[in-house]
Amino acid sequence: MASLFSTLVGETDKWNQPDPDYTAIDGVLGHAAATNRTDAALALVNTAVHTPTVFLFQLTAEPTNIYVGHSPTFFSADLTNATPFDKNVMALIGDDIAHAVGIVLPADTFGRVAQYGYYNRAHITGANGYSGATPVMQFDRQAAGAGQPDTDEFQARRMTMCPPTLADDVLTGAPDGVYTVQGFHHQILRPELDSGDATRVAAVQAMSYLWRAVSHHTAGHADRPVIGVTEISATSVADTRGLNRRVTTLKASILSRLGVGGPQLTTVAFNNGIAALRTTMADTTNDQLQYQRDKDNRSFTAKHGDALAERVRRWCNATTDNDLPVVHRLLARSDGKARDYGILEASIQTRVTDATVPLTLATAPLVTTSLVEVV
Repeated sequence: MASLFSTLVGETDKWNQPDPDYTAIDGVLGHAAATNRTDAALALVNTAVHTPTVFLFQLTAEPTNIYVGHSPTFFSADLTNATPFDKNVMALIGDDIAHAVGIVLPADTFGRVAQYGYYNRAHITGANGYSGATPVMQFDRQAAGAGQPDTDEFQARRMTMCPPTLADDVLTGAPDGVYTVQGFHHQILRPELDSGDATRVAAVQAMSYLWRAVSHHTAGHADRPVIGVTEISATSVADTRGLNRRVTTLKASILSRLGVGGPQLTTVAFNNGIAALRTTMADTTNDQLQYQRDKDNRSFTAKHGDALAERVRRWCNATTDNDLPVVHRLLARSDGKARDYGILEASIQTRVTDATVPLTLATAPLVTTSLVEVV
């Protein structure tokens, strides 16, 4: 479908940097980067201007899901109508732009949490987790320095930008923009991590760290995921209207880049378009009429050339083409044999009528093919 963001991701000519150095991006937005939340948010939004930007995050209310956001931008503040969304990052969820949902994320989304111990992939997917008799999707985070087996420590960032080379797979793997934690591992991470290709394995490490962090909650509190965030909600109808307007504008800009939509047509623009169309049609009609008039007014010389025209003018004692007999001028403007026949027949009938000698139509010359050819 032409209205999918994944389609735009694949159109590399639409981006200044369709495939940037992801190592450099991870150096700013990754879990190991010390970038503060304000600078991280700015870096993500700036990257989205030049590069297809898809990122992952977790909502506190849905601890077993991973959300896929794209097209991040800042919610511009209106000085006359302050909202809870002002100056925060807004994004879309869902591959189909027409049906994508807008979300505004708090500043904490782009920061890091404290250092904790997280179980590794083998533990999460093994008998203690996905493969157990009773599959387990969430685990207690471990305190830093606890030395719990099958864990290692890091400071998780609450969001992770996907490698642009995998953005299409991440979007199309969950068209509605949400994976289960297990589904994300099976669909996105496992094929890459088990590929045996060091380059492919390295490309998904940042997403793997986020997946591990999403799989943990505060010890004894399943409803408190370690890196979960709570989306910013409207506090009034006016807030909701403001969000809807900005989401609509964002969608329109993306659809316009895809060539399948754009801002709604205003009445003024529509009327101007109709006026321009009317003017164009009138000009075209005038040009056609002028062309037809010029063709109908074609001279004997224009049709037969200077040499023949000069001889005929001498034979007819005419100075210019306009002085030639009417039948010659009419035949010069004729555009076909059928019209030639009509002109000659009408001319002969006129001469019969005006003749002073006994002459009738029955005794007048016949307009034959040979006569027409000679003329």
